[in-house]
Amino acid sequence: MQEQRSFAIQSLIISLIFNTVLLGVIYFLAPTIFQDSTQMVTILSAGGVITLGLWLLNLFVGRREAATEAHAAATIEAKAEIEKAAQAAAEVAKAQKPVEPPEASAIQILSILQRKGRLIGFLQEDLTAYEDAQIGAAVRTIHEGCKEA
Repeated sequence: MQEQRSFAIQSLIISLIFNTVLLGVIYFLAPTIFQDSTQMVTILSAGGVITLGLWLLNLFVGRREAATEAHAAATIEAKAEIEKAAQAAAEVAKAQKPVEPPEASAIQILSILQRKGRLIGFLQEDLTAYEDAQIGAAVRTIHEGCKEA
């Protein structure tokens, strides 16, 4: 609240200074305008209206920027809170990791052996149609794949 008052006063002073400079420029460019009292009142009134308009515009823009900055700060704080909550949820999830039953690990081992060495496919194959040399060559590649796994 104090910052808004300070900004309002500073913007009014700046607007008054700007208007004074503007009227000074008009006086030096056209001094004959200020010789007639009605024209002088009209110009000073117009200068007052311009000053008021500039001040209100400056005040509006300043408040809008302050509101935008406050919104940005609130957004950053909200994102930080979300990250903290996500980290806390991840820690809870790590702590509550389910224990796999022993059958699952056995199935996992068999799936790795099948993927790398085609062990299960070999064990299910009917070998009566092949000669011993062919079976030996197949077993050698299967053994290498399973050993790699």
